Amino acid sequence: MKDIIIHSKFKFKTLPYIIIDECGSVYQLPFYSNKRTKQFRLIRLGLNNGCLAYRINGEFYSKKQLNKLSYKCDEVIVVNKSPYSENNPYF
Repeated sequence: MKDIIIHSKFKFKTLPYIIIDECGSVYQLPFYSNKRTKQFRLIRLGLNNGCLAYRINGEFYSKKQLNKLSYKCDEVIVVNKSPYSENNPYF
């Protein structure tokens, strides 16, 4: 298993586990929520009532909403790739 290295450029005020890398891809970092583990994954743009939006933790966020919540940060994040993520279609 190889580690995944991400150069984070933006983070969000109310979404601490969501980052944007230098290519503009949106990722969810692994974290625990109500005794469940959320896996590392790429969040893709989808449709919500005709508007392009990201679905994050069951809620839709448009690019405009994410721009208002974002702040700049230059970090290098290393994520251990779990064996379960090899079969994950969202990565």
